[in-house]
Amino acid sequence: MTSGDRLALTIRHEYAFWLGELGRHHEAVAAYAAVADDRACVLGTDHPTTLVASHNLAYELGRVGRHDEAVTILVTVAEDRARFLGPEHPDTRLVVVHLVSTLVDLLRARKSLPPAEALGGFASTEQFRLLRDMEAARDGSAEAAARLPAELRSLMSGLPAGAS
Repeated sequence: MTSGDRLALTIRHEYAFWLGELGRHHEAVAAYAAVADDRACVLGTDHPTTLVASHNLAYELGRVGRHDEAVTILVTVAEDRARFLGPEHPDTRLVVVHLVSTLVDLLRARKSLPPAEALGGFASTEQFRLLRDMEAARDGSAEAAARLPAELRSLMSGLPAGAS
């Protein structure tokens, strides 16, 4: 891969970003999907910039209401980042927070939890309880908020209602 190829992928990624910022979310989804696919082919599926493109694709999918697809991608990105960077790395934790937020949005859209197999290793009973409590806390339940771990309450305080 030449430096020109890397530059072209970077420019296309930035273009996808600005489409999303301009509110052209469906176009951003298509652009991020193409960049993520091309980065996976050229750099590999585990390359950090491929994972960034996939994470951003999931974000835009959430913005257009395609939460199921976003969750699938975020589970893969979270697992890959945990494997390569460790579960406590800030980039891994960011994806997990985004995954939980997207799951809450999916809960709101479906009024039920997704099947456990769709969540891979992130589908423990404790995590489902946390999701229910997060949804209730974001809807204003002080009792549910009190059940959440302090760190999660702190993370949630920075998320607007309905954020994905």
